[in-house]
Amino acid sequence: MIGGALIAGGMKYFGGGVFCAENTMSRSASFGGPQICSDAGEAKLMYGAPEYWGLGLSVIFMGIFIQMLGSPFLKSTFLFWSMMFGVVVSGIATTRTTSKSGQQREDADEDLVFWLDDRIRNAPVITFPWTKVAFAPGFNPEYFLPLLICSYITTAETIGDVAMTAGFSKVTDPDEISARQQGGVLADGINSIIACFLGSPPNTTFSQNNGIIALTKCASRSAGFSCAIWLIIIGLFGKIGAAMASIPMPIVGGVILQCFTMVFVAGMQILGPILHVRRNSFIVMLSLAFGLGVAMEPQVVSGGGVASFYGKNLDFNHGLWPGWMTCKVFPTVSVEITPGSCAVGTGSAAISETNCALVGGVYTAAVTEDKEDKDCTDKNGACCVEYNASAKSVRRTLLLILKTPYCIAVLIAMILNLILPYEKEEEDTEAPSKPEPKELEVAGSVA
Repeated sequence: MIGGALIAGGMKYFGGGVFCAENTMSRSASFGGPQICSDAGEAKLMYGAPEYWGLGLSVIFMGIFIQMLGSPFLKSTFLFWSMMFGVVVSGIATTRTTSKSGQQREDADEDLVFWLDDRIRNAPVITFPWTKVAFAPGFNPEYFLPLLICSYITTAETIGDVAMTAGFSKVTDPDEISARQQGGVLADGINSIIACFLGSPPNTTFSQNNGIIALTKCASRSAGFSCAIWLIIIGLFGKIGAAMASIPMPIVGGVILQCFTMVFVAGMQILGPILHVRRNSFIVMLSLAFGLGVAMEPQVVSGGGVASFYGKNLDFNHGLWPGWMTCKVFPTVSVEITPGSCAVGTGSAAISETNCALVGGVYTAAVTEDKEDKDCTDKNGACCVEYNASAKSVRRTLLLILKTPYCIAVLIAMILNLILPYEKEEEDTEAPSKPEPKELEVAGSVA
């Protein structure tokens, strides 16, 4: 389910970036124009522009070429070489100047590049996590229940990830696999505590690594330690990290789209041997139905889906559980009940108080009344003065469960596993094998 949900994320990278993908339409509703992608240097194009497609496909085609003609070493490391080829292509390619709507202007003379060195120039040479305190440690009870649910789901994820890694590593001893799973869950807990003290959110195992192992056929523990060292180096040396972060987003999309899809394929390999049982296939069917369903259509749960801008207004007004239902105090607006008027002679006119005085009339002020404003428009979701804290927490938890594919699917599978009865194993309906011919018995003789 993680792989299936992240395929959409890979496509968003591939098309230009996650933010512009999720907000292209909602920004049009709020500001009258589409959201332009800004994760590929100077080239600021519409999501899904052919230039972005070209960069992403350069990575895909290079991978196909290596799989066709490359040596075993190149085939095992094709993701790196594919990404480097895409980096070279993006360094050579240019696009024309674009308008504010993200459309190309063929009459423009200026070419825009897909690489900028701003991040590299501005990044410090060495960075340490303890040089700056971003926020003070604290505890917010509103987020306790959502994070508790997330912790349970990520524990299930870790167990599955470690089991799949053991499978790729040809480890079959149940005790060894169980020990690895316990170590993985414990490592998640320790790493999350350290991360929180360093000002970072909690973390968990990365399912994408299983996809990389399946694609590269490399399950070496030394390779894992090497990756950890590289990540530490990238984190401590700002220039290197900035260079990695400057890679155009479609190039990254061409790589991770393959990794995320391989995660889904790895999950299919786990499920394959157990789907011949009707009970199991029903559980998988219903879990996938809602898991992939909310991944494709998140707005079925929350108004606006995952969009920002006007999407937050939709989330407040609409959806399975609209945000306004958890609001305790709404903002007030002054509503005119009776308009102001100016009595002149035997008649009256709707003119201002100043003009009424000029004509010698008697002005009657408008009658207004303060009313709650429950219609959230053009406020980016900031439409409540005070929320009911407990109701808001429960709503956030429920929507988090329903909107997260690998959360709702896991819970459905768990519940069905508890309530559905086991069936007797289906009898083998295949035709019986042909019996072996018996030895001929010859009466009165000894063979």
